[in-house]
Amino acid sequence: MIHVRESEMVYRVLEILEPIALVRVEKEQASLTEVFLQLVKK
Repeated sequence: MIHVRESEMVYRVLEILEPIALVRVEKEQASLTEVFLQLVKK
């Protein structure tokens, strides 16, 4: 699994991985609860 945080880097990463057959590409989305819990932990 590769996680890209900056959206500008997605195309660069895909360009590097081009020779590899990708099984799936998905966009990660956090719920408001997850965001809140991360903020509280800090």
